[in-house]
Amino acid sequence: MATPASFWLALLVLVFGAVWIQFLPESVVKFLNSEIGPFEQASVAFLAAAALLAFACWLRYQATPWLASGIVFVYAVLRELDFQKIFTYRSVMSLGYFTRPIAPLPEKLLVLLLMLPCLAAIVFLVRKLLPRVVNRRFLATNTSSVAAAIWVAVLFVMSHLGDRTLWFRLPNHIEAWVECIFALAALLLVVELKPTLLKD
Repeated sequence: MATPASFWLALLVLVFGAVWIQFLPESVVKFLNSEIGPFEQASVAFLAAAALLAFACWLRYQATPWLASGIVFVYAVLRELDFQKIFTYRSVMSLGYFTRPIAPLPEKLLVLLLMLPCLAAIVFLVRKLLPRVVNRRFLATNTSSVAAAIWVAVLFVMSHLGDRTLWFRLPNHIEAWVECIFALAALLLVVELKPTLLKD
């Protein structure tokens, strides 16, 4: 089995979009990358759709990993909407929020408490799926899903490190575009994964 055609299409759209953006006027690029722009809105829509599909699979198949996936996607949607910034001075997904003394300790503890379901879901998924991923027979029979998951992971790293590190930096005008395609890839991965793959 090869990587699904839908993922190659998404990759083509990513590259085409990154090149296309280079030729747009700066005012248009600023709008496209703004919080109310189409890239940010599409990211939210794709992640929300992935969450709904994961919860639907959980209800249909009663497989706990689908519930955990849905929880992670809900947090991803809230992050993309900058929900946490309504209550805190900066993103709570940043290490700087916890290491700097600006936010009071009770607030930090409350944030950690509210993030526990997401952290627990991530730990559960890693513990559940890691033994399968390192199993040669599983890799041989599920190459399509594994390839898709690797591609999603690469996009995730690109989108989240692109503006936070000195050794790897995405140009500001394509960062939102990469995040949008990452959200699309995450949705496609949920569609690609067969419910039997994640059954208990």
